[in-house]
Amino acid sequence: MSAEVKSRVDETPKEILLNAVKAIQGAQEYLSKATEATYGYDPEIVTQIRVERESLDAFLTQLSHAGTITDDDLFAKATGALKLQAPSLHAVSDQVKKTASDIATAPGVSGYMEQTVTFIQQAAIFISELP
Repeated sequence: MSAEVKSRVDETPKEILLNAVKAIQGAQEYLSKATEATYGYDPEIVTQIRVERESLDAFLTQLSHAGTITDDDLFAKATGALKLQAPSLHAVSDQVKKTASDIATAPGVSGYMEQTVTFIQQAAIFISELP
């Protein structure tokens, strides 16, 4: 490993949290693209994609809030609470997979949904690495 490449082991909890934020934002971006690509298709699919995005919005708010905490004890409590929510993040990922495999999903949307799942899984890994 080169000297410029920073191992995730060397990352601070705040850096890990920032990586999780970026991953969730990436997932949101792909859900937005999926919503745009579903124009004219089954409104229930569009609604489901919006629900999944709202779930990520709520989690992103919590991640962002935790990132602003300066007190070490409060930060530890906040990251501990985030780690407890990892199963919910996995549930959103599972729902996105289900929506992507629905036969009513518009062509091309599945690719966006697969990217969304990848970002959500990355975020879950980052969350699990928090102290």
